[in-house]
Amino acid sequence: MLAVLLATLAVLSVVFFMLFRGIHQEMVARAEAEDHLQRLNTELEEPVRARTADLECNRPSCAG
Repeated sequence: MLAVLLATLAVLSVVFFMLFRGIHQEMVARAEAEDHLQRLNTELEEPVRARTADLECNRPSCAG
């Protein structure tokens, strides 16, 4: 009976290890994707700001 319990414990340990490793890998991949997206957003902000300023100054009310 003890041998069966120890074998079951060993199998469950391996299964949980694999499960948690997979979850960790997914969390790392998600964090990397979020960082990449944040960098892209930061890079895009300046061109958008510049283009918005150009469009604002091309309006008749900007001519002064």
